Amino acid sequence: MTIIRGTTAVEALDDDVFIASESGFNIYTVRKNAEATSEEERRRLEVVGEWHLGDFVNRFRHGSLVMNLPEQESLPATPTLLFGTISGAIGVIARLTQERFQFLSLVEQELRKVIKGIGGLDHSEWRSFSNDKRTVDSRGFVDGDLVEQFLDLKRDKQEMVVMGINSQLVGGLSATTVEDLGKVVEELMRMH
Repeated sequence: MTIIRGTTAVEALDDDVFIASESGFNIYTVRKNAEATSEEERRRLEVVGEWHLGDFVNRFRHGSLVMNLPEQESLPATPTLLFGTISGAIGVIARLTQERFQFLSLVEQELRKVIKGIGGLDHSEWRSFSNDKRTVDSRGFVDGDLVEQFLDLKRDKQEMVVMGINSQLVGGLSATTVEDLGKVVEELMRMH
């Protein structure tokens, strides 16, 4: 059983999934167990995502920081959630399709191999959900700030990332190129 203490903000993503933040500077998502056979099991929430933000979230709101322009109408609509932190930061959380999530998780994994953290911090350790009871690897989230750094890499590093991604593709995901990945990252950046 997962115990999460000091919840600071909560918002419903849909009828069964909720997102929350807690006082350890973490964000997590929980889901109702609607298929459970007993009433008690249906009341329990299953933790499906955990991620360390590094800031104290004090508000979630449905919305967007950008307007949908006519040239963006070809892009699939992605529900977004904004959050505000006590330090004044504003962030965006976007819901992804399972296929897009799997792909961007691979991108994130390969980027960690070529981008070294500031001050020698390991990126995956920094994003690990940690509180006074436990520390676990991040799950259910993709770090958009890290993914966006792909565009800042030199061409040889971008090619290393793409080769690493293509060597691990499973589940019907198509191979990518540096140009294609750049377009995906630019598309994500237009969400905020």
